Amino acid sequence: MRWQGVLAFVALLDWGQAAAADDLSQVRAIRSLAAEAAEIIRLQAQHRVTETYAREMKQQAREQLQSEAEGAQRPPLGQMAQQAIVALGRDDSNTLMRIVQQLLKMEGPHGRAD
Repeated sequence: MRWQGVLAFVALLDWGQAAAADDLSQVRAIRSLAAEAAEIIRLQAQHRVTETYAREMKQQAREQLQSEAEGAQRPPLGQMAQQAIVALGRDDSNTLMRIVQQLLKMEGPHGRAD
């Protein structure tokens, strides 16, 4: 009986770590997509990429952010992905970079992986 309690506790710890790892993975994915979108907008404004390339890259970012928003385990992450989509639609690189900074803070002591 005692071992069952220990095993249940260990299983709960494993689940908590897996959930935290999923959150961290999603934070990093949304951060990366927002940063890439901000960079494409910046390069487009400087006429350093073609309109076709910028349009395609922004469409891909929008689709991936939508996927992240729909698959978000925690509502704040889904909301941040949605905010990034709106900012991307307005070509608002400043807002995208603010979202990136918020997500970096959410990563906490784990820091950047890239």
